[in-house]
Amino acid sequence: MPNPRRASVALACLVVAGTSLGLTACAASPSRGRAATLPPTASNGAAAVTTPHAVTSTASPVTPIAPSPSPSPPPTPAPTETPTPEPTASPSPSPSPTPPPPSPPPARLIIPRIGVDARVVPLGEDANGAMASPDNPRDVGWWDKGTHPGDWGSAVIDGHVDFANYGAAVFWNLHLLQPGDAVQVVSVEGQTLTFSVTASETFDAKDNSSIDRIFRNAEHQGLNLITCTGTFSPRTHDYDKRIVVFTTLAPS
Repeated sequence: MPNPRRASVALACLVVAGTSLGLTACAASPSRGRAATLPPTASNGAAAVTTPHAVTSTASPVTPIAPSPSPSPPPTPAPTETPTPEPTASPSPSPSPTPPPPSPPPARLIIPRIGVDARVVPLGEDANGAMASPDNPRDVGWWDKGTHPGDWGSAVIDGHVDFANYGAAVFWNLHLLQPGDAVQVVSVEGQTLTFSVTASETFDAKDNSSIDRIFRNAEHQGLNLITCTGTFSPRTHDYDKRIVVFTTLAPS
């Protein structure tokens, strides 16, 4: 006859093994705190298990625990396109006003006070780099590298004070002019411009400190008249001084 204690141990092992396999497990229920007694073994050697009460399983089916989802990384924001500024058109510089064309070249010089009415010839530089002089005692010369009479700047006209084998020349009496005296220039187109004497000054022939004042004064519409004065040198055939009569265009 099997040992009742060994049968209880074997049943307990079956329950533990069944649970670990996930099957429905059965257990002997104790009666009033006493261990259950195994019934007599059948003649064929099989053990018939009689339970005083029906016992149902109290275990709930095992539900697999799903792994927690990994947190999704936050979405990467799309780069914001930096707006490209519209090109600003640079203002076009205002074109400089076109200067007016130069006045017509002079044709005649008239100075009523000293009786001058002379032809004007255009002149440049002589061999020494100075303003050339007319080749005769009657004409006056206009510095054609500079300003036209009537334009803004300093127009310059020269003439001889005397001349070899001739005597007193066209500007012999230039030193007599006074401020306010009229000087007229007739252009090649017949237009007459009147200038008014403002000053008369004498300079050393070798003094170039007043060149800009005589030839390059752009602050008015001027006309300057030049001739020789002072002491004549037979050796150099020249005078040691120059007289300049300054004039400005009179209001029309």
